[in-house]
Amino acid sequence: MNLYRDPFGIVPIIEPVITGMGYELWGLECQAGIRTAQVRVYIDRNKGVTLDDCSQVSEQLSAVLDVEDPIHMPYTLEISSPGINRSLFNFEQLQEAVGSKIKVKTLWPIEGRRNFSGYLECVEEESVRIKIQDNILFTIPLQAVKNAKLDAEIKFHD
Repeated sequence: MNLYRDPFGIVPIIEPVITGMGYELWGLECQAGIRTAQVRVYIDRNKGVTLDDCSQVSEQLSAVLDVEDPIHMPYTLEISSPGINRSLFNFEQLQEAVGSKIKVKTLWPIEGRRNFSGYLECVEEESVRIKIQDNILFTIPLQAVKNAKLDAEIKFHD
């Protein structure tokens, strides 16, 4: 399972640059319009990602993409940390999120709904199981997942 939106085929171009700089390619979103495109690259590393990190990766990726020229239209490149409510782009990221609260949107209705918010119970080869309110379990085929993201619970203490 891979929820990258990569219509330009840039992952093989950008991933070695990102890993070579000491980061992980967390995810990629590309949206192509009629005249322009938006490319959003999410990077991560164990000690977190700063604005300076994003700026440095942006400079490097811009240079590589200018040389390789895989995007044949004007585009905007954004580099970002995945953040606390991070999108989950692949099977491994979903597995790491088991037990966490997540939100899932599906491409088509599953038992009459397309939006699910609850705790990720398990990730199997072809599906995920989410427990929502009142301990109701939903099994969602991975091919039906449009997007999945953590829904972090922040608790404040007095």
